Amino acid sequence: MLDSIFTQYDRVVVLDTETTGIDCRRDEIIELAVLRLTQEDGALRREEMDEFIRLSPGRRLPAMITNLTGITEQMLADDGLEKPVVAERFAEMLRAGRTLIVAYNAQFDLCF
Repeated sequence: MLDSIFTQYDRVVVLDTETTGIDCRRDEIIELAVLRLTQEDGALRREEMDEFIRLSPGRRLPAMITNLTGITEQMLADDGLEKPVVAERFAEMLRAGRTLIVAYNAQFDLCF
C-alpha cells in the first residue's frame, strides 16, 4: 500500500499534538510528535520528532490536561523547547515536494 502512496506523494507525515485545551485561539500545543516517511531506492526511510514545547510566560497547565496526558509543567520547563525552534524543525519535515499529512483528528491538530 505504501508503494502506491509514494507514486503520488514524496513523503507521508503523521502528526499528533497534545495541547492545553481544545480552543485553538486560546490554548497552546505542549507536545508535537511527527513521523516522516520517505521512500528512497525502494527502501522506506523514517524520521521522527517528538518535542515538548514550553508554555508561554505566565501560562499554567490545567490539572485536567496533566491527568489526561501525564505531561506536567515541570516536564515542559525542564525538557520543553521554545515554540520557534519546534516550528522550524516541523517546517523542515514538510519542506519541498508533495506531502501527505495524516492525523487521527486532523482538523483539531491543523487548527493549532
